Amino acid sequence: MQTEGLLKQSQQLATELQSQQTELQQTNEQLAQKAQQLAEQNVEVERKNQEIEQARRAVEEKAKELALTSKYKSSSWPTCPMSCARR
Repeated sequence: MQTEGLLKQSQQLATELQSQQTELQQTNEQLAQKAQQLAEQNVEVERKNQEIEQARRAVEEKAKELALTSKYKSSSWPTCPMSCARR
């Protein structure tokens, strides 16, 4: 009788353990999928950051060019006597 009880208890524990292992496998698979998604998102974010950095550099370069052009125009623009302003 005691042997049958121990056998039954052992089978129940084995079933419970297998159930927990299955649940853990599913959880691990879900975590692996999420990790893959995060890695892909990270690559995309890095790509976009590079694009933004390139755009920022281009804007800075254009601003420098405009500043130089403006400086050149203001320093080389001929002064007009008051008679020009009346025309």
